[in-house]
Amino acid sequence: MKFFTGSSKITPEFPVLQCGFAAKNKKSEGVHDDTFASIVILQKNETMVIITLDVVYGDKSFAYGIKTAIKEKFSIPSQNIIISYTHTHSSVAITGEDITKRNRRPYSIGADKFFFYGEWKDIDDSKDIQYYKFIEEKIMNLMEQGMSNLIDGNISVNKSRSQFGISRRLPVNGKIEFRPYDNDDVMDTDLFLLKLTDSKGKVRGILYNYACHPTSVGSDNHLISADFPGEVRSQLKNIYPDSEVVFLQGCGADIKPRFGVVDGYFKSADFTRLKEGCKNFTQEISNIINSGKWREIQLNIKTAEKEFLLYTTEKDKSFFNAIYNNPDEAEYRRESALAALENIDNENTSANLPFYINAISLDNQTCLLALENEIVSDIGKLIKELSNDDLIVLGYSNSVCCYIPTEDIIKNGGYEGENYMIARLAGPFVPENESIIVGESLKLLKFEKRP
Repeated sequence: MKFFTGSSKITPEFPVLQCGFAAKNKKSEGVHDDTFASIVILQKNETMVIITLDVVYGDKSFAYGIKTAIKEKFSIPSQNIIISYTHTHSSVAITGEDITKRNRRPYSIGADKFFFYGEWKDIDDSKDIQYYKFIEEKIMNLMEQGMSNLIDGNISVNKSRSQFGISRRLPVNGKIEFRPYDNDDVMDTDLFLLKLTDSKGKVRGILYNYACHPTSVGSDNHLISADFPGEVRSQLKNIYPDSEVVFLQGCGADIKPRFGVVDGYFKSADFTRLKEGCKNFTQEISNIINSGKWREIQLNIKTAEKEFLLYTTEKDKSFFNAIYNNPDEAEYRRESALAALENIDNENTSANLPFYINAISLDNQTCLLALENEIVSDIGKLIKELSNDDLIVLGYSNSVCCYIPTEDIIKNGGYEGENYMIARLAGPFVPENESIIVGESLKLLKFEKRP
């Protein structure tokens, strides 16, 4: 097999509105650590590409633009490309040039605050397009460099476990509180590592997959940062200076870093505590790299993709009026409800959400399954439990617009089940969506079943 790993700095070169926290009300004021685009190219019988970006997410317009550019220049089809977002909340969300595929979310990197109602319709997207072209150029340059400099080597896999993350859905008296819940049954503790070595045995690429929200530093931080994925990358590169370090975000929509827990609550870290909090995780990964308990993958690339619909329960104006008129609701939810009322009047709501998945098989045991949106951990876990493979399930892949809750979350409540309004949907998601995602994923994975 042949491979390439590389990265390029994508730190915004002008002040931006950081995404991820609705409380942000001014642009960034500097840079704590740079953000990066990383690329991994694997080639044998086919060519596959993994692109990771230190941003909160990209939408369908962004994913379409990048995948189309790669297909046109390098003849690599969409299903052979996974775009993975680290989901750091200290960077930006990104869009593309095709406005028909753009999220309806009230956000622009050039704004001073989120617009949940009213002014969002008049957002100036010039800075968003400028940044998109900047990232596209970086990615295409890396692709050009990579396709011209593929080297011989090997890829190996290791499956382990980590307690780096902790659930943020604590059940209290029949309700869910946004507090730490130390229960492995409600989170995905899998830590997958892929190791790329050159023909001389030197480690040239470290890809690690784990499910956890990069929200170590909070809404009061106005410095650009890659959060824990950036800090772990920096620490690992000190140990393995010749290796590219790539974080592949899992289904961690309801998981936060454990080191953020203080006296039974989550407390935002400063950058000193962030650095200290990542040391054990870095050491875990380093110990695995040096353990020798690896299985070499006999690369035989096979890919597939599919898009299907998720559904909502359509609500009338009384439902959204109740949210808007409730003073106990968060301000962003009240303003989103107001926008929903306007959308109903204009017949501009959507009762379904197109959902894209793609899968890349590395051999007859190991496969990457990429799911769109903010996927909670139980969905990723269930797909793994029902699969017979060494399956690496990624959330925050290709495009993102909102959370995707399980049937249990819809029933029991909590933030993850209420986020549908951000996507301007007609109402809450139906419980059956969990089964639809799991079922369609398992059907797609049948493509790799072979002797």
